[in-house]
Amino acid sequence: MLAKYPDRDVVVTVVWFNMVRTDARDRWPRNEIVDRRVRHLWDAGKLVGTALAGRDELAAWRPVAWDAWLLYPAGKTWDVTAPVPSARGRTIIKTREALDASIRALPVGP
Repeated sequence: MLAKYPDRDVVVTVVWFNMVRTDARDRWPRNEIVDRRVRHLWDAGKLVGTALAGRDELAAWRPVAWDAWLLYPAGKTWDVTAPVPSARGRTIIKTREALDASIRALPVGP
């Protein structure tokens, strides 16, 4: 999907962790999402997914948010709690059209 929008000003952080048997770190698909704007992180403690599921508007994703995408305004950072996303979806496959529309609506980069 990112290949469709090479000019969009976006930074993507892909957080991987083990939720089902096939998610083991040694099976991590390192070549699945390849783009200069992407960084991959392994979260063995599921800290990110747990923090996201702790937000009231993401309560349906409890106890751990996974197979989901969230979009934040440029410059948004995490403090103690996860910030409110400007757009989100779960599962990625089921909500890919909304994800596509959200990326398409981003400003063109410098």
